[in-house]
Amino acid sequence: LFPYTTLSDLIWFGSRNLSVFIVMVMVFTVIYTNVLAGVRAADRELAEMARVFRIPLLRRIRCIALPQVAPYFRAGCALGLGLCLGEVLDELGLDADDLL
Repeated sequence: LFPYTTLSDLIWFGSRNLSVFIVMVMVFTVIYTNVLAGVRAADRELAEMARVFRIPLLRRIRCIALPQVAPYFRAGCALGLGLCLGEVLDELGLDADDLL
């Protein structure tokens, strides 16, 4: 499935922007999976307690959900940046050893 997707993207985006699209898909996938893991790891009892005390939804999201998901989002961004750097080095024709 992936080679066909890349081929259709090559036709759709052209050769100049294909690497940008591939990096965008890679980074989005990493960040999405990390945030999803953070949502799944969130404390359900804390959310239930907020519902029992009738805390408004936006305040629950801001004060309970976001602080629990933020470390996963930051980790996904860091990993995505590493993947992005690897793709940029590959595009320039450099190895990681050339940076040192």
